Parts: sequence; C-alpha cells; structure tokens
Amino acid sequence: MGFAVAVTLLSYRDHCHVTVNIDPDVIADPDLLAQHIHDSLGDLATSAEHHPGRT
Repeated sequence: MGFAVAVTLLSYRDHCHVTVNIDPDVIADPDLLAQHIHDSLGDLATSAEHHPGRT
C-alpha cells in the first residue's frame, strides 16, 4: 500500500522548503493541487509578514 500525497516541510531560519510527492493514478489534477499549495503558502507568508516575531 502506498500513498496518494506526501508533503514534507522543512524550515530553517528565514527559509522554508516544501516537497510534494504524488501518485498520479490517484491525483487527477496535479497542477491544481500545486496551485492550491502555492496559494496556501502565499497566505501563510502574508500572515507571517503581518505578525513578525511569532513562532
């Protein structure tokens, strides 16, 4: 048994790295998934800019 989506997020200092692995037999529209992840990370970055110093 495998997985449909595996997401790894690693942050260090001012950098955040995200890796996404998908099973294309399960995820019908990987580009749409990528867009949603991109948008969500943008929202997170915007929130962080409005609340500096929060961890």
